[in-house]
Amino acid sequence: MNNQIPTEKELEEIEKNYDPQLSFRKLGVKLEVLVSLLLVLMSVYHFWASGFGLVREVLHRGCLLYTSPSPRDRG
Repeated sequence: MNNQIPTEKELEEIEKNYDPQLSFRKLGVKLEVLVSLLLVLMSVYHFWASGFGLVREVLHRGCLLYTSPSPRDRG
C-alpha cells in the first residue's frame, strides 16, 4: 500500500475531477464578505418580520424579489 501524501496539485486535480460543486464561481475576498453580510442581514430581516414587525406585504415581496435569482440565472 502506498502511504505517500498527495501534493497540493494532485489534490486539486482529484477535486476538479470528482467535485461537481467546484464549477461554481469563486468570489474574491471583498465580494465574499459582502455576500455574507447581505445573507446575514436578510436572515435578521426575516426573523424580525416573522416575530416582531408587521411588514407591509408589498414591501416584504419587494425584499424577497430583490434577493431572488433572475430566471435567466436558472440552469
